[in-house]
Amino acid sequence: GDILQRLFTQVNALAPEHMKSIDGVIDAVEMAQSFAKTYVVSNGEHNNLMASLKFAELLPYFPEEVIISGRMPKNPKPAPEPFLIASKKADINPERTLVIEDSITGVKGAVAAGMATWGFCGTHHAPQEHAETLLGLGAEKAFLSMEDLRKSLSS
Repeated sequence: GDILQRLFTQVNALAPEHMKSIDGVIDAVEMAQSFAKTYVVSNGEHNNLMASLKFAELLPYFPEEVIISGRMPKNPKPAPEPFLIASKKADINPERTLVIEDSITGVKGAVAAGMATWGFCGTHHAPQEHAETLLGLGAEKAFLSMEDLRKSLSS
């Protein structure tokens, strides 16, 4: 327990130096929340996830009850379980859910859950290649910027 706690403390201390905020992410979240319930589904360790949300200034948008972190599902992504937990909590059919994912494991899990899935590639070192990979895994669209994603949400 103690050594893990120290490790998480060190990771959290280092994280801001290695994290970059995503341009336009707050606008995209506000737009999404204007017409839908929004959840955060992450395989990440809970405290690290909370630190990331705080760093990105997104913590006020996501109360604890809409956050599914790595400790909740028995089977994390690429299994569909984390996404199905979120849709059950939101009381929404998986088929009526849109997932925005930036990872291969996440797209696999969301597609397996029967959810419409869009890929976000704006933080990837090879965004165009990553977009093609996510589309190949079943993402319906892929975006290189939050601005483009927001435009698609509004149409």
